[in-house]
Amino acid sequence: MFYRELVPPESLRRVVLSFWEFAVPNSARAYQQEIFPDGCVSVVYIRNVAGGVHVAGLSGLYLESIAKPMTPGDIVWGMRISPAALSAVLEKDPRVMIGKSLFDAEAYPGLIGGLTKEMMAAGDLESAVPVFSGKVEHIAARSDSSDDAVAGAVAIIEKMRAEIRVGELAEMLNLSTRQFQRRFRQSAGLTPKQYIRARRIRATAVDIVRQSGQNWAERAANLGFADQSHLSHEVVSLTNRSPESFAKNVSKIEHGHLIE
Repeated sequence: MFYRELVPPESLRRVVLSFWEFAVPNSARAYQQEIFPDGCVSVVYIRNVAGGVHVAGLSGLYLESIAKPMTPGDIVWGMRISPAALSAVLEKDPRVMIGKSLFDAEAYPGLIGGLTKEMMAAGDLESAVPVFSGKVEHIAARSDSSDDAVAGAVAIIEKMRAEIRVGELAEMLNLSTRQFQRRFRQSAGLTPKQYIRARRIRATAVDIVRQSGQNWAERAANLGFADQSHLSHEVVSLTNRSPESFAKNVSKIEHGHLIE
């Protein structure tokens, strides 16, 4: 298995966090891939040439790990939507995507309608990026394409290597805690706390890839957990695995470029 990410062009960074690829080699066996929560909705395209599979849809907001069946030769390309722009991109309350994946083009015709056909000519993730981008360029060009306060919060969460409370975030953004929580959920579909937890799990996975030999106490300190016990509790709560089991699962995947 192989996973990598690409940085979106500057023109799309108000609405897109990353583009990504997950590929299963033809030599692999069919299996269940565990996908841990990342706090985002992704527009996805799934291809399996040998199996004649070409399908597009949305991968939703999950609060704990889920298992997806994978087949040899599967290739999945995705566009991860920024929480600050999710309501604008969906043009619906983003909470409808909690715990759901959706492959009905009629539900979101402007976002996934025609995407399968448009992707047929794409040979790799790089050539898929312009196709994905075409679905959100008109939204990115709008002045109301994202909530600036939520975008600021997302940037702070991604950069900080220390535990941060929702009230502290709100204060940094000159909002009351209640205002901030309301705006974040309206835009992202999740509460700020839910998003912070999901992104910290992602940061843990990235850290495992980059520093596989680091001990758990050091990792907990570097990633902003209160202590090793806090890290363990969060990993078990969101992935249903111990930290050691989670690390082993992440390490089964070969990784290319990852975005911090």
